[in-house]
Amino acid sequence: MVVERGTPVAVLDAKYRDLWEESLPREMLYQVAIYGAVHAKGKATILYPPSAADARESRLAVSNPLTGVHVATVCLRPVVLPELEELLTARSTAANDRRCRSFARKLAFGR
Repeated sequence: MVVERGTPVAVLDAKYRDLWEESLPREMLYQVAIYGAVHAKGKATILYPPSAADARESRLAVSNPLTGVHVATVCLRPVVLPELEELLTARSTAANDRRCRSFARKLAFGR
């Protein structure tokens, strides 16, 4: 849960399934959509490790099937693990700390 001034603004859920190459199971979608709708103003993100270098973020709009009212947006955001590893193992410097914060914001909120 990403919280700003005491208010949830995003839900992040990490999966180990390559959602660029494999389908998104409806159970994963339902779980994250409900979390987002209830806790974070309709914003939820699934982070996953892609095998393809060209994997891009995808967004799914979730609507109430009876009314058609928008309930949540679920983002499927690829996490490039070698980049993450490099950031986590780098020596702590002001520049590296800025890179880590930037990477974390990108994971939480996209570009």
